[in-house]
Amino acid sequence: MSVLLIAIILLASIVFLLLHRQKIGQGNLRTLMLFVLPPVSGIALQWMFYGLSLVFPSLAISFLIVLLNLQVQDMYTDYLTGINNRKKFDLYLQQKIEASRDGKTFSAIMMDLNDFKSINDVYGHHVGDAALQAAAKLFRSCIRETDFIARIGGDEFCIITDITSKPQLRKLVERINKSLTEFNESNSRPYKLSVSMGYAVYDPESGVTLEEFKRHIDSLMYTRKHSAKAE
Repeated sequence: MSVLLIAIILLASIVFLLLHRQKIGQGNLRTLMLFVLPPVSGIALQWMFYGLSLVFPSLAISFLIVLLNLQVQDMYTDYLTGINNRKKFDLYLQQKIEASRDGKTFSAIMMDLNDFKSINDVYGHHVGDAALQAAAKLFRSCIRETDFIARIGGDEFCIITDITSKPQLRKLVERINKSLTEFNESNSRPYKLSVSMGYAVYDPESGVTLEEFKRHIDSLMYTRKHSAKAE
């Protein structure tokens, strides 16, 4: 009976994780799924060696795996938007640059909300927080589950994707702009969302460091931001 109950709990937990896989993220999902291994191993060993009680100890190990994973996830999650934070962004970008030594290139899009300070000043910080949450949700809806997104500053976000060509990258930028337009047209809130974006495909042969690449796309973003203000 206890084995059946544990099996039901595990199955329900797996279904829950799969239904929320986009919010959890692919990397965290793979780690969390490891919680299944101790109970399954315990059940198998208990079946093989009759009288050996391993189900509940293995279940305790499983819960410990989940707890540790949630603590790590909380450390790398932006408290307001629920996406990755600056610390996770730096670690992930460094991993992508190191992986590029094997020829695995990637792209990044740096985004800064335009006139965000005005939203805070005119409507209050609670509306500004809601705007940041709406922006994060919109950006996440434009990318694949395997892509990475983080809030790296007050109103700055960054997307890292495995896109390897500039035409494909421009299509993603256009999709984000289109989604922003649709949001503003259907939005009953008093503010509008728009962003300035700097984006580039990382060249594995360039030898550019993490900080240099960040400065490059950051510079492209602010160049476009200043150009838009001058128009």
